[in-house]
Amino acid sequence: MHKGMTFAIATLAFIVLNLIVSWRSLRWDALYVTAVLLPAVMMGYIVTWLIARKRNSR
Repeated sequence: MHKGMTFAIATLAFIVLNLIVSWRSLRWDALYVTAVLLPAVMMGYIVTWLIARKRNSR
């Protein structure tokens, strides 16, 4: 496993854990959910794309 891939999975897992904890402790606005989820999804997409590019270049 790549170090970058491990880091990406750990980061995403950390974000998901934070989302679950926050979800239980307070009621969310749709705006707040979007503000947190959108960057997380975009980051995951960018990381996946970078890994795919690195794999293809070999």
